[in-house]
Amino acid sequence: MRIFLQLRARRFLAAVVAVGGLAAFGCRSGERIRIRETAEAVRDLTGSHTRVVWVEDHGDNRNYNARSDIRKLRLMGYDSRDGLGARVILGELSNYAKPMITPRGDRVVFSDFHHQVVSVVDFDGANRRRFTDGMALGVWRDPETGIEWVYVGRERVDRRGFPYRYVYRHRLDDPDAYERAWDRRMTGMDNFQLSADGRYASGLFPWPDAGVADLRNGTWTRLGRGCWPSLAPDHSHLFWVFRGDHRTLRFHDLRNDRSWSVPANTAPGIDGRYRVYHPRWSNHPRFMAVTGPYRIRVGGSYTRGGGPDVEVHIGRFNEEFTEIEAWVRLTDSERAAFFPDVWIASAAASDAFAKAEDPAVEEAEAPTGRWPVTRDDLVFIWEDRSRDNETTADADGDTVTCSVRAEGLARYGRFFEMDVRHGRFVAEDAHPRLRDRFRERPEFTFEALITPTAAEPGAEALIAGMSAGPGNRNYALLQRDGHLYLELRLSPDNDASTREGAASLGESGDNHEEPYVAVSWALFPLKENEPTHVIVSYGPGRLSAWRNGTRAVQRDVAHGDFRYWDAYPLAFGGDAEDQAGWAGFIEGVTLYNRAIEPEEAVAKYERYAERLAGRSPPEQIVVEARLAHAMQVPTLEAIAPYRRALIANEYELVDVNRGQVDAERILVAHWVILNDRVLDTATRVPGRVYRMTLEPFEDRPELEGEWIDQESDDFFLPLFFDVDS
Repeated sequence: MRIFLQLRARRFLAAVVAVGGLAAFGCRSGERIRIRETAEAVRDLTGSHTRVVWVEDHGDNRNYNARSDIRKLRLMGYDSRDGLGARVILGELSNYAKPMITPRGDRVVFSDFHHQVVSVVDFDGANRRRFTDGMALGVWRDPETGIEWVYVGRERVDRRGFPYRYVYRHRLDDPDAYERAWDRRMTGMDNFQLSADGRYASGLFPWPDAGVADLRNGTWTRLGRGCWPSLAPDHSHLFWVFRGDHRTLRFHDLRNDRSWSVPANTAPGIDGRYRVYHPRWSNHPRFMAVTGPYRIRVGGSYTRGGGPDVEVHIGRFNEEFTEIEAWVRLTDSERAAFFPDVWIASAAASDAFAKAEDPAVEEAEAPTGRWPVTRDDLVFIWEDRSRDNETTADADGDTVTCSVRAEGLARYGRFFEMDVRHGRFVAEDAHPRLRDRFRERPEFTFEALITPTAAEPGAEALIAGMSAGPGNRNYALLQRDGHLYLELRLSPDNDASTREGAASLGESGDNHEEPYVAVSWALFPLKENEPTHVIVSYGPGRLSAWRNGTRAVQRDVAHGDFRYWDAYPLAFGGDAEDQAGWAGFIEGVTLYNRAIEPEEAVAKYERYAERLAGRSPPEQIVVEARLAHAMQVPTLEAIAPYRRALIANEYELVDVNRGQVDAERILVAHWVILNDRVLDTATRVPGRVYRMTLEPFEDRPELEGEWIDQESDDFFLPLFFDVDS
């Protein structure tokens, strides 16, 4: 009996082994079939030998930007001709950030984000070597010499987006042969891609300002706000910016000054519903790659959620670049795939590489009739958020970028102006430079277009000035009782304390024994909701002011200099972030280190008035709507490096009080985070009826590039913006 049982046991074990072997054979056979099918799909898509590189996450599947301290990434590759499918290039788990295939397709350049080291390895995984220090941003092959170059970011800045101060280019086969390629503005790591001739490069300069740099003459053109910009690798000079919804590419044709949107999330399995990430043009203009779908929400962010379903997808644009006409999902694993880069052998023979004349993206000399008329002694300029806002105002004559940071609940208006009704803006890194300039020469001219939206009797509010609060101001444009005032801090030269307008004496901010004089003059009345072009100019003993091109003030005033000016912040809309300030809109700001003459003042107004002529009031709709589906409010960590976020909730219309809506259900975008602050009104209650003033989302261009979270089963619902959020 024991022998019989042993025999049966042996037969059972043999059967198990046999079945296991068949299963293993079946798995291997199924894998070979998948590899063959993928290779056929890639060949049908690209029509050429194709290689792809990416990183695979063997940690929590969430290290989408390679910045996690958990170094569990693996460098992966795919070759459509080797029959191996997705395979390991470097199996050691480490930090592999932004791998890129070299122009000839035989090597991979990658970086260690934490150690800031660039390395190179052959595509088959052999001959790995350290290349240089820094972060590899781009690769390019000189069509005339055949030399391959690696563009490397150096001196990373500890700020949002982690930009680099300088971009150098190194010869791929001789890293010690290098030169500085770009230093005009700080540059982000994604995506620095070059045109075929190597003259132009896409980039973030820095995030979130996306545009094209002219590496030959050192200029750049801002083309939008967002992330993952990309430049076509040929001579077509097509450019895109990845929008804040992480679904859409905003295209720009630099030759014809056209723009349009292309959904980037239409691959099978993503189906226009889910988010994608890492969009990158391949070396062939008709092909690009993304990763997705991102459908695991962590802290309000799907990108940070990552997930095992995040795969590499290759897309082919149609000939007009108006849609992605075909897709292939390249990877199929349980590990998230990030940072894909695609190389296609036939790229050099593409018809799109036909040589063409350079587009008009290089900086032209300002025409005679262009605002601000002249830049002589211009020390600060902020036209609006969509402009470059640059001047050559430092001691060495180098270019200075004039940027502002929103505080409180300030935001940008529909004309990219500063909306300071609920907060203020502060110029970044400007105050020491401005203090030094004005101390040397006691003259200044301030210009701006201002639109007051409220005027409380008896209240004083700062419109603009170098100010740390009352009693601590170098200069200030103030609104008091509906009038515009100028306040100046002057030295007591020529007994200024007894002259017209002297308001108070105080100790100098530099702790000198001599007192300073805070002098104040009334200029002219301001009207609520009326745009007013303001110019105020001071030279020792002379004050002038213009209102909409007409001189409103000309008088002899107190003499004095600016020797006691301090490095106070250049602020717009208020003295402090958390205090009630001036309510209104500000744009077209210039600050000169000289007094201005009447002819220039009139010309300034005329030039600025030309751009206002084409403006029209927005189409607004007032509705009552029931909240049908509310999105989760994201956390600050989830939207980083963004500082502001919107969510689009779904509503059922109850009543339309003004205007017309051709739908029963709509999506409405609300601000939920402003300037690193979650709004008290961010969370809304499903089933509750809300009264809202809406504008079509597409009519609010300042929102392009902002972080927005929207999710609906109905992809065709009209999207509006709640202007009161």
